[in-house]
Amino acid sequence: MDKYVFYFQDENLNAEKALRGTLKMIVGTDGISIVALSAENDLLGLEAIQISNDSANRQFVNVRFREILAGIKLLDYRFGTVRTALSVPLVTLVPDRLFSFQDPKKYFQLLHPTNIQEVLFDQEKLASLDCHVVWGAAIEFQDFVNRYQPRHLSAALINNYHNLIGEDTHTVFLNIRDNVAQITVFHQRSLLIYNTFEFAKPTDLLYFVMLIYDQFKLRPEEAPLHITGALLAESEGYKLLSRYIRHLAFITPTSLPKLPKVANKIPGHFWFDVLSL
Repeated sequence: MDKYVFYFQDENLNAEKALRGTLKMIVGTDGISIVALSAENDLLGLEAIQISNDSANRQFVNVRFREILAGIKLLDYRFGTVRTALSVPLVTLVPDRLFSFQDPKKYFQLLHPTNIQEVLFDQEKLASLDCHVVWGAAIEFQDFVNRYQPRHLSAALINNYHNLIGEDTHTVFLNIRDNVAQITVFHQRSLLIYNTFEFAKPTDLLYFVMLIYDQFKLRPEEAPLHITGALLAESEGYKLLSRYIRHLAFITPTSLPKLPKVANKIPGHFWFDVLSL
């Protein structure tokens, strides 16, 4: 069953404040995250909805997805700026020298040859990293794409991570959305990999993270893991990671607004991805 992880709306939110403010929203079969900010960067609304595994299918996109969006009160307001992203698993990075605008689906044909015609594609250039993010979403997202022109979440995460890194040899970032792990690795300021994994158990999460460390010959006692998203320090996943990786660090957004008291149980790093938009 779908459930609200968190809900807050400022009682003083009105049409004028919304028109001067900014709405940020991530949508995917892993859940929906929304933040509304005033022109002064004060919090006007904050929501996180977790989508049940039973709903994460085409029937969800066709019916339940629309029902959930229709019930989100923040979307009744007209905001001056709206930034959205899709969190869908079909995504790849293509170096600029190999990228072609003509036929983005060709980058997925080998991996998904049977249903490639039922996917809509888009791309975004990451100028500072000399590559393009190319992504595909189920055709059932077409109405949402037409209305909001979303980017892919990976582009926002990669750009914001890149702004945070120094000249360290390697930097590893892990973002969690429900049961999806998004892992990004930089060598100094060059992007090495962005990848996503679905996991059912904490041991799955550990396996995928350690697989990345092994792939790039990183030493867990030396290379820290920077964590954003829905992973809490008291969770089994975090405790398991801490047994194998010496340095774990939660990363909070640099422009984190003041959160309401009702959000005290949810740390700032939980909202990093949606605030990255």
